[in-house]
Amino acid sequence: MKICKNCNEPNEDNAVICKNCLNKIFITYEEEKINSINKMEKIDKKRKINKILFWSIYSFIFIISIFVSCKNKSLDFSLSIYYLSLFSFSVLAIGFTEFLCKLKYIFVIDNDYISISEAYLYFMKFCGIVCYIALIYSLLS
Repeated sequence: MKICKNCNEPNEDNAVICKNCLNKIFITYEEEKINSINKMEKIDKKRKINKILFWSIYSFIFIISIFVSCKNKSLDFSLSIYYLSLFSFSVLAIGFTEFLCKLKYIFVIDNDYISISEAYLYFMKFCGIVCYIALIYSLLS
């Protein structure tokens, strides 16, 4: 099967011109498949790089705010546990939302088939962002 580069119309293997747009330039199905796989690999690499950058900036801001907080006020054990729990929840809510949502179904048989609504996932991410902002605000004030 040949695919037209101009209109993406599938044509017969022995076709010389496209049956839709009469263009003469074709690519084979295998070439198109390889091109799409390469595009997906590039997208995956970009996502991984973006994820690493996000988490490094996220952690860097937290560490800097801890240092600023230690210089401005004394940090006792209970307050540090409070800050660490807020940080842990915000990391789970933003980065591992599906895991956090499926945590309540941990003892359910066949929990792989449980679907979680998009609104619930976005609400959890929103709660994680609010929690992180509250954490940074309480550390710096």
